[in-house]
Amino acid sequence: MNSTTGDDLILLLTEQSNLYHSQNAEKWKVSPETLKWSSITPEEMRNFWGLIILMGQVRKENIRDYWSSDPTISTPIFPHTMSMNRFESIWQAWYFSGNRQQTQDSGQLFKI
Repeated sequence: MNSTTGDDLILLLTEQSNLYHSQNAEKWKVSPETLKWSSITPEEMRNFWGLIILMGQVRKENIRDYWSSDPTISTPIFPHTMSMNRFESIWQAWYFSGNRQQTQDSGQLFKI
């Protein structure tokens, strides 16, 4: 993947995830103040993806263990990259493609 294609993908994911969050925050019955939500930046999306890829290499029993400060299981790159709360917020809003862009002819793999 060349840099432009990668940057375009990151921008698309960032835009769609922010849109998805704004469309669903009310449905999730949480206010932006409660979540202390701030829009995802492209840099955060890159970091988020990096952590997900790293999770495939560094296996933990529980997702919260990646942010553990217990010296027997700690992996400092995770809390140094982003907080667990921010990771979970982005995870909840992570979205690839808007439903409004889908047509009946789009097919089952449209969102991929």
